[in-house]
Amino acid sequence: MIAIASLATATGLAAAMGNPKILDYFQQPGKHLRLSRKTTIDRILDTGYPCEEHEVETEDGYFLKIYRIPSSPKFVSNSSLQHRPKVLLEHGLMGTSDTWILNGQDNSLPFLLADRGYDVWLGNVRGNLYARKHRSLSIHDGLFWRFSWHEIGFYDLPATIDYILKNITDPQEKSLHYVGHSQGTTIVTVLMSMREEYQQYLRTVNLWSPVIFLDNTENRLLKVLSPYMGYYNIVTEKFSRQEFVPFNELFDQLKYSACQKESKLHGFCSPLALMVEGTFRNKNRTALELCLETHPGGISTEQFLHYMQAYPPRYPLERIHKLLHIWYSRGDQTVKPVDVQRFVAGMPAVITHRVADDNWSHGDYMFASNVRQKVNEPLIEVLDDYERNKK
Repeated sequence: MIAIASLATATGLAAAMGNPKILDYFQQPGKHLRLSRKTTIDRILDTGYPCEEHEVETEDGYFLKIYRIPSSPKFVSNSSLQHRPKVLLEHGLMGTSDTWILNGQDNSLPFLLADRGYDVWLGNVRGNLYARKHRSLSIHDGLFWRFSWHEIGFYDLPATIDYILKNITDPQEKSLHYVGHSQGTTIVTVLMSMREEYQQYLRTVNLWSPVIFLDNTENRLLKVLSPYMGYYNIVTEKFSRQEFVPFNELFDQLKYSACQKESKLHGFCSPLALMVEGTFRNKNRTALELCLETHPGGISTEQFLHYMQAYPPRYPLERIHKLLHIWYSRGDQTVKPVDVQRFVAGMPAVITHRVADDNWSHGDYMFASNVRQKVNEPLIEVLDDYERNKK
């Protein structure tokens, strides 16, 4: 994170970046121009694909915008899909529905699924850019931010699934495929263990880098802070019930400027380490630059604190009976293979998929330039295989 201690510091930073707009922000904030934020629907429509915006209300009063790609201009008849099966994609920590589409229409999973004949839904969770509305609470109220990924899995995910299934016009489609990355794997694990009746609505469950056990994580932020904030104390009490990295014009300008090609601080182009972990070896730099326009997407500090406690194992995982497709890699510093295997050992039905690249990192599932070949096409084959063989 970048902190500005004085105007002199800002001057040096602006000079290093080669962007006078940052200094201008301090000297003449009234003239500062707001960055243009494209929404998920804007970005999808720009590609020529159709898109719909829907709003879901959770049991406890949060409103979530979710997005649908109902078809594709590139669709070629797929004999294995007699209907248009639904697929729900849930993003990781600090992400949004945008995260799934920033790698371009030739690489990003939603577009490839739509091309194949699937009805694609992109979820959002409370607190991010597309879910900052509540029935009675303001985002400036600490109670608005009193949630973790537990509430997301217990309330947001079932509300999203209910909405999608109730809005299916084809009566033969009573379930959907699920794909989650990072936090998206945690919340569906919470759902399946705490509200196990929802397992009947899941055709396949695909977990990309499942964040369930973190005993051996090499994520630097988690390792440094967990000894101090991995349990309840006065520090965590002060840190809770608020937004982590609140949105403001200065922060937006700093991260946007750092990512420009002429910037000498281009290393800051990677969004926060929790979301895009790993080296740039596989990364699509263009996708990362787009990522900075909407990321970090907004989370509660309590989500972050909960991960430092690493408590998913305390959930009744024995209630999960669905076949799980688990995707992992040796190069993932956040979710180590040994922790994946611990999770696998406790599940009754699992198929594991190791990404055939030992440099594949946690963020590569979203932003690798070769993600289509390494992960997306193999995953689509899993869905196609289910559709070909379903009774």
